[in-house]
Amino acid sequence: AQEAVVVEPDDTVESLHERIKAVERRIYVQTISAIIERGSVQ
Repeated sequence: AQEAVVVEPDDTVESLHERIKAVERRIYVQTISAIIERGSVQ
């Protein structure tokens, strides 16, 4: 699974890193749930 993360003009390395981690956590949960529920990832 992938999702684009927008880089804002005023981003710092830290702020971008935090936004990426938030997306990663959400995608991780969605992907694991899909595997458990359907046996596959769409």
